[in-house]
Amino acid sequence: MTPLRLALIAAVFSLGFLVGWVTSDARRGVAARHDDPAEAKDAKGSKETNETKETPGASANGQSTTEDGADEARIEAVSRVGVVAIRRESMHRVVIGYGTVAPAPRSLRTVTLPFECRVVRISTAVGVAVAGGSDLAAGTELAEVAISQDAQSARAEALSTQAEARVELAQAQRRVELHLATAQDLQQAKAALALADIKAKAWAQRIDGDTLVIRAVSAGTVVKIAAQPGQVVPAGTEIIEISEGDDDEARLGFEPSDMARLSVGATIKVIDVRRPEVTFETVIRYIPAVLDPDTRLADAVVALPKARIPFGGLVRGELQVTVPESWVVPRQALVSTDDGVRVFTVVDGKAVAHAATVLANTEADAAIEAEGLGAADQVVVLGNYQLADGMPVQISGAP
Repeated sequence: MTPLRLALIAAVFSLGFLVGWVTSDARRGVAARHDDPAEAKDAKGSKETNETKETPGASANGQSTTEDGADEARIEAVSRVGVVAIRRESMHRVVIGYGTVAPAPRSLRTVTLPFECRVVRISTAVGVAVAGGSDLAAGTELAEVAISQDAQSARAEALSTQAEARVELAQAQRRVELHLATAQDLQQAKAALALADIKAKAWAQRIDGDTLVIRAVSAGTVVKIAAQPGQVVPAGTEIIEISEGDDDEARLGFEPSDMARLSVGATIKVIDVRRPEVTFETVIRYIPAVLDPDTRLADAVVALPKARIPFGGLVRGELQVTVPESWVVPRQALVSTDDGVRVFTVVDGKAVAHAATVLANTEADAAIEAEGLGAADQVVVLGNYQLADGMPVQISGAP
């Protein structure tokens, strides 16, 4: 290798070492300036000074920008709302309740037997099945039952007791004639026979052979069939229930808030839900003092014409009520809170909250009581849910 080539290689290595050293020193200087707050502050001030020099008037423009931002913040804090004028008037509304048709309790007659039996058939006439709600005439066959062995034994015992009482009376009369018995003995024998006759007659009326046909005592409507063919019915157990009254009833359920508007004797319109063309007016007959424990509704019992709507049919009651003169506002003006209902008005560009009591509602309006309202006031109907008492507001469309 020639001396010239060796000299060139040495120069290249020296140049690389010098470049590395300069770069490392520059990096250490930058890190030191960042670590020293004073130098950083001086550097920042120098930069701001340079920027100020480069853009004359920047300080004034910056102040203007800050003021504009404050104005925008104040504008954003003012809520835009829509308002509607309030009215002072009476409100007419319809209170609606639903219920089912049932017989009047005072008209119910329950068919039972004082002995055990087995149901052979249920019928309104021979071979015709009874259906709940069918009309009956007096004497119509209701059911046929087979007498149980115990009942037949009781009937036979009654007849036997009757026969024995007759023999005992005849013997007592004979002994009296022979002066072997007293008149008191004769009276006791007559009383025993009378009691035996009553029991035997009762069994004879109830049982005529091995079966018994049950008939309607008077005209009415079958309400309930509690026994089915082939069923063994214990003594005193209900077999059939019949309504023998001149009218039916419906127990209508209303919202608890409407309970104060219900009154006995009030006229109410009743509509058959399945057949809306069937409507009639009637009166409220009875109002229970407490809510129904099952439905939690306020009930009202109304009288219905006999057999106009089948038992169990769903009906709707419509009661016209009038709320005395009060403030009437759109329903969207009502704001529900944890503390109750509020409405807002606008006074001198600020929202004013008024605690309100709702007296009645329709689909569009609400009748309320609220302190501090006046005939010239307007209630907020748009944007009211974002308001608080005293908040600055601007009415939409106002200058």
